[in-house]
Amino acid sequence: MSTLGQTSSGAGSGLALETTQVANGVLLGAVNETAPGTDTASSGLNGRLQRIAQRLTSLIALLPASLGQKASAASLAVVVASDQSAIPVSGPLTDVQLRATAVPVSGPLTDAQMRASAVPVSVAALPLPSGAALESTQVANGVLLGAVNETAPASDTASSGLNGRLQRVAQRITSLIALLPTSLGSKTSVNSFAVVVASDQAAIATKAPVNSAGSAANTALTATTASTATAPANAVGFILYADTNNTDTIRFAIGATASTSVGGRLEPGRDTGYIPCAANVSVCATASGTNAFFIQWILSA
Repeated sequence: MSTLGQTSSGAGSGLALETTQVANGVLLGAVNETAPGTDTASSGLNGRLQRIAQRLTSLIALLPASLGQKASAASLAVVVASDQSAIPVSGPLTDVQLRATAVPVSGPLTDAQMRASAVPVSVAALPLPSGAALESTQVANGVLLGAVNETAPASDTASSGLNGRLQRVAQRITSLIALLPTSLGSKTSVNSFAVVVASDQAAIATKAPVNSAGSAANTALTATTASTATAPANAVGFILYADTNNTDTIRFAIGATASTSVGGRLEPGRDTGYIPCAANVSVCATASGTNAFFIQWILSA
């Protein structure tokens, strides 16, 4: 009975090895194999991987070049749902609103699907290859597969062994990952996708923010000298009140210095109502009596 394994050159047939080499070359594809024109066109593995790399490159081209706020032309086009509820003006969209439904992806093929059925053969009848033929096959397959340190091709379609081709695919996937936020959930502007609302977007229902903070000051006026109420950094408006015990009318002005003749008049016990302004307010009494004012600043939440 003959034995398996490498034998002397006289014990085998180079023809069988040449046939195997040709068959493997067709399956793997040459290092400069052309990528198939479609996802399902006939191709060796090398060409198929080129096609995958090309599709990854096309996908990356459809995304903003980096995370963070972008101009409209460099942002993804989005449209708000027709049944979208009111959106708070100051708050970010929720994770549920931002993310599309997960796309189901089929798993890898099973071992049974990947492997062909074993073909029983007679070992005695099996022609054993020569050492020279084996070496030739090994060299040819090494070119197709690529060395462990093979350099990735510079483009999706440049000549490469499968090892280099897989490096290229890994590089494109890494580039794609770099364009995505590092995790799910709300992010700052610089770590978020840039999107632009569709040009035919219908009006979006909004809800005014609620300002939940404030700052107040009660200030006595000196004769007819103007006093300045300085707005806090996060002020969004104020209410000015003339003290009930004032002996005289007071005047207030924004963007000017109040005086006995300049500014809006407030009688004792009267107020301005809410004024949505974050500027400093100048206040002055119209006479040298006992006068004061109270100002309530409204601060952003």
